[in-house]
Amino acid sequence: MAKKLSEVEAILKKQKLVEVINVSSRYHNYASVCLSRKKETVYIKIRLYPKLVSHKSFIKEVILTKFLSENFFHNKFFVTPKYYKSEIVKKPEWMIREYTEGKRMGDVWGFSPEFVKKISPEEISNFLDFVRNDISDKFNRQKKDDNYRLFEKHNAVTYKKYFLDYLLLSKKFINAKQQKKVLGIFDKYGKFLEKNNNYLAHGDLHPGNFVYNKGKIVVHDWKYAHLDNPYIDLAFMWFLLWLNEGWREKLFALELKRAENKEVFLKCFFLSILKLAPKMITIFMQSSHVSEKNRKKGIAKILTAFNQAIKYLGCRGR
Repeated sequence: MAKKLSEVEAILKKQKLVEVINVSSRYHNYASVCLSRKKETVYIKIRLYPKLVSHKSFIKEVILTKFLSENFFHNKFFVTPKYYKSEIVKKPEWMIREYTEGKRMGDVWGFSPEFVKKISPEEISNFLDFVRNDISDKFNRQKKDDNYRLFEKHNAVTYKKYFLDYLLLSKKFINAKQQKKVLGIFDKYGKFLEKNNNYLAHGDLHPGNFVYNKGKIVVHDWKYAHLDNPYIDLAFMWFLLWLNEGWREKLFALELKRAENKEVFLKCFFLSILKLAPKMITIFMQSSHVSEKNRKKGIAKILTAFNQAIKYLGCRGR
């Protein structure tokens, strides 16, 4: 790891950037905020991947960052940083990107008060719609490209695995009877999921991955991108906006209103809730930044939505 960090320092020096802030972690992230010769702020982010982290995730992020930058960099949403440079050097691999100036819109627990006032639910809904339509349509045309195969389509089998993988810390809240019901629901809606899993999903769409830059929304960190139902990212955000409850309810109402098929919307949303609930409980249980009071409050809200999803999907046809 130290050797790779020294290589990164050499790259930064070669680019003639003046380092302002340096951030690194013991796992895989390394970042520097620098000034260019023109005094422009440049955020260099290098992912250093030890054996614990998926090589596939790294390759996916490189591919998708390049795809988004080449096709959508000048769109009204500015969904990705401008593609700067990427290299794959023997393991651990690393990648360098130029990030835009701007402010992060929040963290994993929701939007900051500044952006709750500044950003309307309609702007986020427009962004989500852009990803599930314009970006997904163009991405799906890449099927002949071998790289496309790296982006997994999540179906009933994947939903089950995802659900079960996160039960370690959440099983004290989700009992065996509920587990059985959820797995049965995934089987019941297997064909429905196969029919509606052709949409590109970010996979980690929390406010900390949003940056606001001169009136445009920039979205970073696409390493968990995959193909899924059109409302999986909405459900992911909905869980993590629990501190912005009024704002998120407006977002949900707007997404429901603009959905062409309300029944498909609700089925997709509630299937997403069931898939993600154990992970969200795990996030609350593992976080050291949440008070015990808020931990209990947050988990209670997750379980309320979880039980609503079981009831709704259990009463509906496929």
